[in-house]
Amino acid sequence: RRVLFLSNAQFVSELNLQNDTISRFKARQEIAKKLVSIEKNEPEKIEKLETLCKEYEVLLKILNLRNWVLEPKKDNTFFIIIEALKLIVTTPFFLLGFLLNFLPFYAPVYIRKKIIRPQYRGFYGSLHFVLGIITFPLFYVLQTSLIISLINTPWWVALLFLIIQYPLGLWAIKGYKKEKKFMAMLRLKTLIQKKSFDLNLAQSARKQIIRMIS
Repeated sequence: RRVLFLSNAQFVSELNLQNDTISRFKARQEIAKKLVSIEKNEPEKIEKLETLCKEYEVLLKILNLRNWVLEPKKDNTFFIIIEALKLIVTTPFFLLGFLLNFLPFYAPVYIRKKIIRPQYRGFYGSLHFVLGIITFPLFYVLQTSLIISLINTPWWVALLFLIIQYPLGLWAIKGYKKEKKFMAMLRLKTLIQKKSFDLNLAQSARKQIIRMIS
């Protein structure tokens, strides 16, 4: 299972596919076929792969990096600069979206953990979804009512405020993901400049894993 995700990008490239969700799924299928073949014909190789993958995962935790960060790519200095500028410009919208959606987003989590406390973990997703259907509109209406009570605003401004709360929440989620990606790329850049020994080990382990199933 580990190998399916560790070497995805390499197989997407080898299969001459676009690096998207469907292509990565096709790449995982190809990797799975190779692993079945290796397990059948070279069972000792599977044990070595498992050991390498475990070592690689430990190194990633030490470095606080994800596998995708080490996927082959061109120099990312320009990308980091552009992303930094984007984050600076969009920070006010991110903060507003976060503040307006903090309570409706975490209310279902609090209700599930502290009030309902279901025993079956498989029920968590469905329960969270149902609670979200209730809490998001409820908090949006309450927050809009609070704004109206504090500030004398025209009806159309209140309606606009009610409507934009959800899109701003989506913006905040996307902004949070982009911020994590930016920080990961920046961390990788720093590790490369410091010539991190653990990073070299991780890159070496990753190359060995890919080479063994290529």
